[in-house]
Amino acid sequence: MNKPLSIIFLMFFVFSIHAKNISQLPINGEHVENQKIAFGEAFSYKLDDNTSWKIINSETFSVLNSGTGSIEKMTFSTPGNFEIEISEVISTSANDCKHGHFPHKIMIEVSPIKMIFDFATIKFSNEIIGGQSQSSNEISVDVYIESFNNEKVVFNDGKVISAGVGVNIDGTLKSNGAALKQGINHLVYTLKGQATRGTYIMFDFLDINNQTVSYTYPSIIK
Repeated sequence: MNKPLSIIFLMFFVFSIHAKNISQLPINGEHVENQKIAFGEAFSYKLDDNTSWKIINSETFSVLNSGTGSIEKMTFSTPGNFEIEISEVISTSANDCKHGHFPHKIMIEVSPIKMIFDFATIKFSNEIIGGQSQSSNEISVDVYIESFNNEKVVFNDGKVISAGVGVNIDGTLKSNGAALKQGINHLVYTLKGQATRGTYIMFDFLDINNQTVSYTYPSIIK
């Protein structure tokens, strides 16, 4: 497959992977979207200029913020569950769609654990060569951990999956179940599978909040 088609495939695959982090369910006739973020992480959501919203604490039912138009870099400083109620103006014109473009509610779970991959530190123990097994290859990378209560956290399901034409490389964390300290931690993943020559690879790392973080292998597979 030529380079433009490979890039298009990767873009589609990445969109599909990240779409899995957002679930959309009809509840009592309402369109509800569920998202999960870490505390202190900025949240943005594109809305029309005439669409209003308000953010409610799901436990206290207090209104934390409200506004009109897109939500820009809203930060949740404490863990918990929150909901965003969205009021969209539906056009009454005969030529316009009578259905809303946005969910009625966005349910947000704010995790007490923040995990940041530092891909500037990523290393492969061996170069990935097309048609060769990767069972002896490893990926190492530093991650930054911060917990709301300054406690050690256990990382039970460290995985990495790949995307690319003719690529079936997966990886697992060597120290699954280990306690990670506050600050910088060094992680090592063992790989398996292989890739075809002449393709590009994107690796998706599953973080502690079950979200994916993507890294593109820097060169075409030889």
